[in-house]
Amino acid sequence: SAIPWREYQTSNMKTAYNTTFRNNNNTTSFTTFEYKIYDPSNTVVATYPQVTFNTDPYTTNGYGNYAPAATPPITYTIPSPLIGPSKYTMVCAFGANPNDTLASDTLQHVQNFSNYYAYDDGTAGIAFGLSTYQGEIAEKFTLGIVPDTLGCIDAYFNPLWLNANLYNLLYKVRADAGGVPGAELFSSDTHISPTYNHSGHDQFIRYYLDAPLYLTAGATFYIGYQQNTNQFLNIGV
Repeated sequence: SAIPWREYQTSNMKTAYNTTFRNNNNTTSFTTFEYKIYDPSNTVVATYPQVTFNTDPYTTNGYGNYAPAATPPITYTIPSPLIGPSKYTMVCAFGANPNDTLASDTLQHVQNFSNYYAYDDGTAGIAFGLSTYQGEIAEKFTLGIVPDTLGCIDAYFNPLWLNANLYNLLYKVRADAGGVPGAELFSSDTHISPTYNHSGHDQFIRYYLDAPLYLTAGATFYIGYQQNTNQFLNIGV
């Protein structure tokens, strides 16, 4: 059965949000900036009041560096505890005069709290693979300030180049060795053939470890696989 949801303790958002902006005009532009934070019910829970300033042309002065817009402070504290998955959304909006372009004036960041850890939004823009027999690929993760357990590995093999389920692999978890994968913490008992979920696009396949792997607070570890072929297996990125 699936691992049950756990309580997520109080978590402060970052103390500052880094943004990059530029003025593509040949003259100085009057600029505004503000942001809002939305909770899982899409209710505004925090607002950064609008600031105004002048932005010089990028061609002469480079990217804007006005601190209240480039690194706006964040003081919002996420309520505790969170039960189950939750999503907080931060929307930053710029305005400029002259020639405000609405198509490129807004930035949005979604902070997910769930029972999995991932770097991206779960959509495979490309596929990546190795053409080396018994080649090994891994992704680096660093745990937060509390210990946790790794119960399963989610993977999406993109059927872009060939049928990956004709081949097989070993899932592996490795410890950190000075910034590179080190000692093996886990390896699947037998070779596994990648499978596809045909219920829709970007559907992950979940592989359960025989027993949860305990990870200490702040631990850096690597999750990946060793393939038993020299064919590209096209894992989604």
